[in-house]
Amino acid sequence: MPAFLPLSLLFFLPALINLGIATYIVFFLPRSRTIDLFAVCVVALSIWQVEEGGYMYISNAAAAYHWDKVFCFSWILLNPVALHFACSYTKKPFVEKRLFLVLIYLPFLLLHGMYVSDQYKRLVADKLFGWVIAPDTSFIDALLMWVMTGTMFLITGMLLTFAYQVRHNARRRTQAILVALGILVPTIVGFISQVLFPLVFGINELPLAPTLVTMFSLFTIVALVRYRLFDISESVSLGMVLRQFQNIVLAVLPDRSVQVLNQYSSDLFGASANRPLLTTHCFGSPEAAEEFDIQVLQPAFEGRALRNNMVFFQAGQRVVNTLVSVEPVLYRNKVQAVLVVANDITEYLAVVEQRKHAERQLEAEQLRRHREITEAVIAAQENERRIIGAELHDNVNQILTSAKLYLGLVATAEPADSGRFLEQTGGIILQAMQEVRKLSHSLIPPTLSGETLEEAMRHLLQGPAQAGFEVDLDVSRFEEECVPSKLKLTVYRIVQEQWSNIIKHAGARQVTVSLRNYRNELVLLVTDDGIGFDPQQQAQGVGLKNISTRAQLHGGRVSVQSAPNRGCALRVEFPLSVAAFSPSGPDYLT
Repeated sequence: MPAFLPLSLLFFLPALINLGIATYIVFFLPRSRTIDLFAVCVVALSIWQVEEGGYMYISNAAAAYHWDKVFCFSWILLNPVALHFACSYTKKPFVEKRLFLVLIYLPFLLLHGMYVSDQYKRLVADKLFGWVIAPDTSFIDALLMWVMTGTMFLITGMLLTFAYQVRHNARRRTQAILVALGILVPTIVGFISQVLFPLVFGINELPLAPTLVTMFSLFTIVALVRYRLFDISESVSLGMVLRQFQNIVLAVLPDRSVQVLNQYSSDLFGASANRPLLTTHCFGSPEAAEEFDIQVLQPAFEGRALRNNMVFFQAGQRVVNTLVSVEPVLYRNKVQAVLVVANDITEYLAVVEQRKHAERQLEAEQLRRHREITEAVIAAQENERRIIGAELHDNVNQILTSAKLYLGLVATAEPADSGRFLEQTGGIILQAMQEVRKLSHSLIPPTLSGETLEEAMRHLLQGPAQAGFEVDLDVSRFEEECVPSKLKLTVYRIVQEQWSNIIKHAGARQVTVSLRNYRNELVLLVTDDGIGFDPQQQAQGVGLKNISTRAQLHGGRVSVQSAPNRGCALRVEFPLSVAAFSPSGPDYLT
């Protein structure tokens, strides 16, 4: 066991700080390749620090060798990841190439494998640090130490060079310098104490670099907090935008070869290094490609920018409907290429088509409803003509026929009887006049006869037809001045229609008619205790159809509740805001 255990805190505390930094980066910063690589670097550093601190608690060589084999990946992995981060942060153009990834990671993977499989004993006990590298360490161990030192110096040089390149941007310059210094100080100390000591001077290493990585942690915190390292504005680049851009972006050269500029286009058209893309590959037929060339590319290569051209690209069986904008790319006043940006509007066109289909359905529904209203108007007119004709023929005509017979008797009767016949004839004619007056009253709208709606309804419900009924009219919460005249007429006709239905079919004893204003609605309720019916099984009759049609003219809603032997309740609701602005002119179904 080590003699000075508190020394381990110099390794474990920086490890915790680095884990905190990594957590902040992962959960509170925007995602990008550069930021993710930096987070991996910080995690690798913290694991390396845990490894070095753990040696102080290991008491035998076998456990120390096993500990080294398990955790060596941290400081070996740190090299390629840190170099990858530096190349990405300094915006090296080759960082996008797959070959770069192979060249940067493969050598360290091989070195890691060789290091783990190396059986040479190179760790010796140390009273202060537990276990350290001896001067006679293996070749692979020595090689890794030289490579790691060289890599860190290279990274520091790249960051300082980048700081000079962006020297006019104070914030970017300071960010790069802080990260570079955070790497440089522990690298110099580690080079002396952990590379030169065992490999050049022949003395045991002093593992000070992991402890001095605390400076890297402090510099990183300052760069993150004070100088906004990895701010969202820094993470957004053209490459990132193009990778996330879900539209077609192409650069077409004069020979009509295509340079794919984003991943979406590459995946769509199957472009790869082994399959150069031509404009003909983007269409389903040579004719379509030729039309695109004539209408879009040729004007663009002549120097004209085009906007919002409808173009149908095709990739395999998939057709992509797009709006294309093209811009000539000039160099020394000569068009070198054409930039094509095609916005996918396939879903938009589908939505437009659905909207058109819905509009056609709405028009068809409106036409159907208009046809139903027209048919109801004609049916109501014919029904009223039939009623008028029947009243005149079966009632008034018979009464007048009787009057004519009595007048004929006057001509042939004795003088003593002629006066009596004339008196009876006058009574019959008076009866005919009353029948005509009753018929005309049922046809004339209440507003034309000088009555209010309440008076007209009372007159309707308290006539001779109500014999055998108990009728209750409730208008206590009805404000007639708030209701337009056309709606009053509609309400009257609906009550008249339902009253006729009750008289003919209901067999009721108690009838209640309620009319009230409720907020912005006018509610009519007509109930009876008659024989009722089943609305699900019995088709809607002409009377209820007329009621529904009249209500629809004012935006009303009709509901009927009934059951056999349970009476019937008719409820009609009119929105007063709609009714107030209903079309003017003669009322339907008067």
